[in-house]
Amino acid sequence: MVLIRKVLKKLQEERGVTLIELLAVIVILGIIAAIGIPAIMNSRSDAETSTGQANAQTMSQTAKRLIFDGETYATAKDASSDATQYDMAEVVTKSGITAASGTVDNAAGTYTADGGTYTINKSDGTVTYAHN
Repeated sequence: MVLIRKVLKKLQEERGVTLIELLAVIVILGIIAAIGIPAIMNSRSDAETSTGQANAQTMSQTAKRLIFDGETYATAKDASSDATQYDMAEVVTKSGITAASGTVDNAAGTYTADGGTYTINKSDGTVTYAHN
């Protein structure tokens, strides 16, 4: 009985958190949010850029293989009339890049996808990537 009374008395004496403790927790959470949110946003942008660069490398290897096989870069008009030529859409398709979507501008040698722009060098098949 005495033990129960001591425990009950101790529980009655305990009070909730003070305002200062609550403010300290809020400040700490604010600091964590101020540091964490920009870091997460930068990570996403870096991931999109890395994906674009990997896709560009894959496209470059595909274009070089096509050139090695004797095919040449063509505009969309020429590609349909000559089986030995390819266009940017064909490079993207043969690269196995399924997430890429956008428009093809063969005259400029560019392929615009959701995350950026791929530019192909018609002479050697190298591909560069620029994040939008």
